[in-house]
Amino acid sequence: MKKNAQQMANEKSRLSVKGYEFCVSEDKVEGVIRRTRRHPEALEMTDIAETIKINGIQYGIREPAHLKKDLVSNPKPNEPWTIARGKPPVPDGKAKLVYHFNTDPLKIGTLKETGYMDYKDRGKIPQIKAGAIVAEKRLGKQGEPGIDIFGQPVDQPEPPDVKLRHGKGIKLSEDGLEAMAATDGRPVKSADGKVYVFEDLNIAGDIGIKTGHVNFDGHIEVEGIVNAGYRVKGGSLCTREINNADGDIVGDIIVLGGLNGTRLKTGGNLRARYIHQSTIEVMGDVIVDKDVSNSTIISGGTVIVDNGKILTSKVQTKNGIMAAGIGSKISEPCELIVGVHKKIDEALKAINGQIAEKEQHRKDLETSFCELTEKSDKMEQMIASAAEVQNGTLKKLGQFAMMLKSLQPDAQSDTWKIKSHIKQLRSTSERSLATITKLREDRQRVFEDMERLREEIRTDEKAIKLLGEKIRQLDEFSQIKDGVFARNPIVETVGTIHADTSIQGPHTSIVTREGYHGVKIVEIKSDKADSPNPWRMVVKRR
Repeated sequence: MKKNAQQMANEKSRLSVKGYEFCVSEDKVEGVIRRTRRHPEALEMTDIAETIKINGIQYGIREPAHLKKDLVSNPKPNEPWTIARGKPPVPDGKAKLVYHFNTDPLKIGTLKETGYMDYKDRGKIPQIKAGAIVAEKRLGKQGEPGIDIFGQPVDQPEPPDVKLRHGKGIKLSEDGLEAMAATDGRPVKSADGKVYVFEDLNIAGDIGIKTGHVNFDGHIEVEGIVNAGYRVKGGSLCTREINNADGDIVGDIIVLGGLNGTRLKTGGNLRARYIHQSTIEVMGDVIVDKDVSNSTIISGGTVIVDNGKILTSKVQTKNGIMAAGIGSKISEPCELIVGVHKKIDEALKAINGQIAEKEQHRKDLETSFCELTEKSDKMEQMIASAAEVQNGTLKKLGQFAMMLKSLQPDAQSDTWKIKSHIKQLRSTSERSLATITKLREDRQRVFEDMERLREEIRTDEKAIKLLGEKIRQLDEFSQIKDGVFARNPIVETVGTIHADTSIQGPHTSIVTREGYHGVKIVEIKSDKADSPNPWRMVVKRR
């Protein structure tokens, strides 16, 4: 690589001759002198002055008195020695979301002092009027740009952003910083952080033959039960029981009785008295008063079986599992997965795959664009060469035309020769003109192809940005600690975890060989650096 004048001046400077070099930090906010030889010569102020001049340092230069003092006490500095320090940029403070309602009004996941759930206190249901602020995004303290040692501004880094995410019943302010109620109703925050305002639908009896399937965007309050074969879809749901039915709910679900043979999805939390032979997919917490049996539960939060057991079931949860007991001597063993949210992991894997494809496609487009740029440059050179030939030909044609006019009438031989040259030149001119015309047409098509590639590249960049935003949102959700236990994922029981229970964590797994009573099982990492598998499951007494 060809060296510039500044690099060459530094290599020939007094500093270099004495066994030092001048280095600038990546952000150009700090300039230091460091050794290049083991036994350099002592430094002097003239060496520093020359370095400052050669490199054009203009801001943050240390006071001469301080530099002189350093040189007197340490004329051969061992460590990198700062001679100029600019002003680092101050980043904007991180924005935060503020909710103007109780985001957990039913106290799902609130433990009593004794460690058990209080199901009797359902709390006060929040209500809100249209136009009221439901949530807002408060921006952090504004930062300021810095100044590097060359006197140039340094942009402050962008802080991680938070999105004010919203759904049905919400309208955003013009600046996007406030989420307001579009209607009267109850405000709800789903497990993935979206805010809604739901109107209420009260059903005096059951969901069944009289109502048919129920699809309502707001809160559904069912005084009876959801009967077998019926579907309920809505914002949130409270009912006495769900039997062999399907549910797809945005927010929280409260079942005063239990779930039997039910297939249920919710973006909020689920609370029920018991769960039997059901398949449940919940973004938030699952709180069960009695038993869970012969079921599959996938939770993005915590699963608590307060006064009962988990029997012959598969439970997968992001934050942890707490139960009065797990398994029994006569039931099939349970399969427990903690610290993992396979749906999110699969979604992240899929999105990362899409990003990789888009990135590769963009690189291919950029390669094609570079090839077209080179082709365009060559065409430009060919057009210039043809134009030069054309200009030379036209100039000669003009000269021969003047010569033809100046000939005497009897100079037939010379007239024939000149006319022959003119004919050849006109033929050359026509060919050059045809070449220029075709090259310009071809170059125009190249320009059009380049513009098409530019648009495709811009489209890919937008797609990559949107996919990156999806990853950020998934990461945001996966790090939410609003569940009952704001701690590392564990399996915990006050009763017995029976033998043959399978417990899988993010890095390792265990199958219990015996029954354990009143224990916590948690995944920990060994401090030994040379351990082939640093992760292991340990059993601890509560």
